[in-house]
Amino acid sequence: MEYLIDQSYVELSLVLFGEVHRPSAVGGGAYLDDSDLWGDHSYIYHNRADDDGGGVYATNSSLLDMDLGAYACAGPRCSQLSDNTATTGYGGGAYALDDSEIDLRQTFVENNQANLGGGLYASQSPLYLDNTLLARNNATGSAGDGLRLYTGATLTGMYNTFAHNDAGGAATGRAIDLFSATLDLQISVIWGHASSLSDAAQTVTCSDIQGGYAGSGNINADPLFIDPSAANFHLQHTSPAIDQCAAAYQTYDFDNELRPIIYARPATPYDMGADEASARVGINGSACVVWIASDRVAWEFALPMMGAAIVGGFMGAHWAQKIPAWIVRWMVIAIGFSLAGFYFLKRM
Repeated sequence: MEYLIDQSYVELSLVLFGEVHRPSAVGGGAYLDDSDLWGDHSYIYHNRADDDGGGVYATNSSLLDMDLGAYACAGPRCSQLSDNTATTGYGGGAYALDDSEIDLRQTFVENNQANLGGGLYASQSPLYLDNTLLARNNATGSAGDGLRLYTGATLTGMYNTFAHNDAGGAATGRAIDLFSATLDLQISVIWGHASSLSDAAQTVTCSDIQGGYAGSGNINADPLFIDPSAANFHLQHTSPAIDQCAAAYQTYDFDNELRPIIYARPATPYDMGADEASARVGINGSACVVWIASDRVAWEFALPMMGAAIVGGFMGAHWAQKIPAWIVRWMVIAIGFSLAGFYFLKRM
């Protein structure tokens, strides 16, 4: 267990805090008081505190920062805040209060448990989440299985996935609960819960929110995770979350794979959530690009082909002496004007 106090600073790389139990205390894996803990490519997991902060307890303007740093990562879960427990208190993975800060990037927050805020809990403190997964966390007190934001707390995040936060990964939990707190979430996915967001007045944009949520570019469609029961929250190739957003603030996803990977929409190539769906590979080994008929660029190819097929059909019927020549001429003219008009409208 790491105990940091009075402006301490620790930077860790490829380090594991684990299997620690602090009875009748806070901060199972690490206790921060006016101190900073930086973890690059590190694991904080299987810790337990009988009170708050199963993994990390941060107070008095402390900082918890976890990401990959400069380390290479081939595959998922290279940075973990997982399987920690705050038995009777708050914040299974981490607890922040008194203007402490939690910064998580490309980090997997999974299978943590607490009374409130199964994954994370913040009070009077800012949280910054990017390319981070919060999944299968559990709040036994039924408030904030994934995340609990209490008085004065703020969340700013993009490219995050909140998925199946409840005991055993059930779809009956509460993803994010707020009380006198604020949230700004972009390009994210919240799916697999009975409640996605407890407050309908927050800022959410270009995100896939189960049950729907007001905001520019938001959708309400099953993101088609590959296998939630096996904790595989990558997107299937047919996911509606693929190629939905235009923002370019992040260049890597939670597996440290490059963003964007264009499937169908070059104008909005970024996928919602922590995962950027892997490129499909053809038989020649090159990446496949699938054009969707509703996209402008696809219609530019489809319309001439449709027109040619229709005209060819009429010409064939004329040659078979089933339609008079004058009917064929007028039908070709009408089809030409109709397709030209439709093409013009799609270009607008």
